[in-house]
Amino acid sequence: MKNKQNKPRRKHKQQNDDNNNSYNLKIIIIVMFSLAITGLLWILIPSKKENTQTNLTKETPPVEASSNGNLPQLPDNLSESLAQNSDPSASSNNNQNNNQNNNQNSNLNLIVDKIKNLAEQRGLPKDKLSISLIDLTIPEVPVYASFNDNIPRYPASIVKLFWLVIFYEQYQSGNIKAEDIKQKLLNETKGFEVIELKSKAELQNLSPQIILQRVLERMIQDSDNNAASVIVDFVTNASSAQDELSPEKFNNWAKNRYYLNQFFIAKSYPNQIENFNISQKTFPIYYLDIESPVGADRQIRYPNNEPESNPVRNKLTTYSMARLLYEIETNQVKNSDKIKLLLNRKNELNPEVWQKEPYDAIEGFLGQGIYQNNPQFYSKMGWTFNNRNDAVIITSADGKTKYILVIFGDDKKYYEDKEFFPKLSKLVYQEMTKLNN
Repeated sequence: MKNKQNKPRRKHKQQNDDNNNSYNLKIIIIVMFSLAITGLLWILIPSKKENTQTNLTKETPPVEASSNGNLPQLPDNLSESLAQNSDPSASSNNNQNNNQNNNQNSNLNLIVDKIKNLAEQRGLPKDKLSISLIDLTIPEVPVYASFNDNIPRYPASIVKLFWLVIFYEQYQSGNIKAEDIKQKLLNETKGFEVIELKSKAELQNLSPQIILQRVLERMIQDSDNNAASVIVDFVTNASSAQDELSPEKFNNWAKNRYYLNQFFIAKSYPNQIENFNISQKTFPIYYLDIESPVGADRQIRYPNNEPESNPVRNKLTTYSMARLLYEIETNQVKNSDKIKLLLNRKNELNPEVWQKEPYDAIEGFLGQGIYQNNPQFYSKMGWTFNNRNDAVIITSADGKTKYILVIFGDDKKYYEDKEFFPKLSKLVYQEMTKLNN
């Protein structure tokens, strides 16, 4: 028998070969063989714990808002990276990194607390404030702290960065062509206004690539609703129009428009529309002579004839926004380099520059507080008369400090207080540079 051939050599003298000893010997051999097989399987097959960390799906239930600086266990590379570096059961080789991360996390929590205190001192409602802060000094070992980071809030024009990510993926795959965008603008009565031209003749004389670049610059750098409308039309095939659609046509139209959500749900962003919704255009759209949602845009805003006091609006959390910036910064998003070029506002930090611009993303936002530090600065802001939001990637001039900061102030008082964002940005920059010097 195979088991008998594999029997280990015994060093002591053999005992009498009676039935009991023979039976016991067989039992020993079977147990040893079973242990060997078990050990081999343990090596070859990942543990259940490892699988629960890496195979999370989009059906992961929503998590509660985090106010203690511990990153919620969402299914994405950012949370997995942080979880791996804060897991107390990790191997001894990671102990030093874990201790450093725990200390850094505590320090980041203190910075978040200072932001909350500043808001309170200025009479701003803390329950309407959300904060996400990621220390990227070591990009492979990010450290996270937060406050109200999973409370969904109206993002205003910050949503346009999500649309840009979808656009570049479709553009790279060949589903969208620059020539088609040029033709669409030529077909519109006032399409030339999207890129601030005065006539169709001027538009006709420009190359498709130049037109496309100007549309993207207008959408991100100028936060222009006209340009954003064009991009949304192309990535969804659900264009805006004055007239409402029949139920059947509207269902098809809405399915196409909700592709904006589905694109990120497929990447394990939240799958509840109450927590993550980027399907609504931003208004007004002047080149179409649309001041507010009409036609199918109104139908999707007020489904089932819901009262106007309860519209379906775009919703994002600072966590989702911080995650997207992290994925852009770590090149997990297609064309991250081109996206960062559109977000780059380093040259606009100088007051002599932004004060001359009819539109700027610096005054009253996070960039205004750190001009003298001369950092690398990438941002997308958004605001209405009822909120103020900003999302930035900042690297100090000496390269020793890098972090992501996302702030949503979802109340009219945050819009009215044009000093809060600059002051908190200066505070965070000073504290972050202290940690990494």
